Amino acid sequence: MKQFLEGSDQAYAELFAQARGACVRFRQQLMPPGCEPAMSDIGFEGGSTGQQYRLYVRPVSPGPAIQGEVCEWLHRGERSFGSSESLQAWIRGPLSAAFRCHSVDRGQSTADGVTDMDIVRAQLKQAEPAACYVDAAKLERQLAQKVRGQEHATRQLARTVARQLARLQPARPAVLFAVGPSGVGKTRSAEVLAEALSNLDDSPATYRYLRLDMNEYQEAHRVSQLLGAPQGYVGYGDGSQLLDTLAAEPRTIVLFDEIEKAHPSILRVLMNAMDQGRLSSPGGNGGTREVDCRSAIFIFTSNLRAEEILANIDRLSGRGNSVIEDEVCRRNLLAAQIPAEIVGRIGRFLVFHGLDAEARARIVADCIVATAAEYGLSLQRVSPFAVVEVMKKACGRSFGARPERYSIDELYGAVFAAAGGKGVTGPLALIGPPYAVVPASDSDSEG
Repeated sequence: MKQFLEGSDQAYAELFAQARGACVRFRQQLMPPGCEPAMSDIGFEGGSTGQQYRLYVRPVSPGPAIQGEVCEWLHRGERSFGSSESLQAWIRGPLSAAFRCHSVDRGQSTADGVTDMDIVRAQLKQAEPAACYVDAAKLERQLAQKVRGQEHATRQLARTVARQLARLQPARPAVLFAVGPSGVGKTRSAEVLAEALSNLDDSPATYRYLRLDMNEYQEAHRVSQLLGAPQGYVGYGDGSQLLDTLAAEPRTIVLFDEIEKAHPSILRVLMNAMDQGRLSSPGGNGGTREVDCRSAIFIFTSNLRAEEILANIDRLSGRGNSVIEDEVCRRNLLAAQIPAEIVGRIGRFLVFHGLDAEARARIVADCIVATAAEYGLSLQRVSPFAVVEVMKKACGRSFGARPERYSIDELYGAVFAAAGGKGVTGPLALIGPPYAVVPASDSDSEG
């Protein structure tokens, strides 16, 4: 609450303008001394002509020194005011006085006797910086374990994300654009990023993941599905997929999959978010709802002109050269009629190349283990012949690693089902041909 108690007239004017016709919420604000819990959410709702202003709070138990109208506000959860000036005066007057209340037993000499340690702990927690340090090399290794054969792309992704998380006050979300053919790891990289961040021992960063398939946003009216429908229109009050997610968790990895298929109006609503770190939508009473997305990570994927992009990069000997990749990607996206306003707001391009045979083999081995896990089996070893057979079955199909994934269950599903039906447990191995699941210790005899 400190920023409100000490806020300038200009800051209040901006707040009330933002809250006009809508409710602006601030999460986990410090409450007056002695309250339980010590932190709670507050909200400002501004009225239009002839309407009241309201100050909301998620109800808390007031401390013994808090009396009167502040105590009533903390109990009830809201208080109405006839004007913005009276609301501002109440915050600076009675509410500010409640924060200066102390109830100290001078006969005690312990720390708890001379200060309220609950408030100290809450203040210290609030003072922790929103940014956090993430070791880019560790994050890169985590990504490389799940995204095979794209070392340069995963390195650039890890470095960009690490820098974004290190910013104390980011001005805008990190915006990355993954280009390349189908089935080579673009979507997969975004999927595993949140998991990789949470698996880093020295990182407090946790990110929600939201995937938006742009195949579903090819019509202009789909904007309301992202941001919410205006009052009086069909769908008003049904929520908005993107805004609701970002409002609940500002640290979200948002994947805009196959962005080239989105209607131009979808792209236009994203421009302000990419540039200013804010997303706006129609709010109640004709107002506007605004969500802060500066801590988010936006990842766009596209297959558009992938062959031309990769060919141009190879012609310029630019593999692994970020400057050349950036220039080639921007030029090709503009040639493909992606609006210049979008292309100019992309912070980093991630170039995904076709998979070589060894990368595909590693992906197949990973997928065999993952498929077995669906049957309740824990594979520790996989026969190399099983890997080769999957790759041969999918040979000649130009869909990246996806055909291999589709072939695994067809080839080995019955073997996994039989092993699961027999209740086989413990570390296991897939041996053959002929193929069977056996204890891992018995697999050494495989010829």
